[in-house]
Amino acid sequence: ASIKRINKDSLEVHGKILTKGDVVALQSFTIGHDSEIVTDPMKFMPERWLPDAIEDRKGTPSEIIDHPLLKQPFSAGARKCSGSPIAVNEIQVMIAQLILDWKISSPRV
Repeated sequence: ASIKRINKDSLEVHGKILTKGDVVALQSFTIGHDSEIVTDPMKFMPERWLPDAIEDRKGTPSEIIDHPLLKQPFSAGARKCSGSPIAVNEIQVMIAQLILDWKISSPRV
């Protein structure tokens, strides 16, 4: 997903000057797979979303991956994917069916 805006004023972002009228786009797939922004982007690392990891990224270029519009799989707001409620419902049905079909237990400790 891509979020595009036209810059209303000049501003500096992480040492880069964006002038008035520049088009600014947040492209979640590319950003999330850029090894300069995300450490080992192809590796499944859910711990990268823990509060300590998020805090450590503040003030760095990697902080962009914590932007609310990039974190959500279907974006957000008025331009949110119209199919997201269907996908969420499908996930809930799938989990419910797994619970009904499988005996799920935790290991005894």
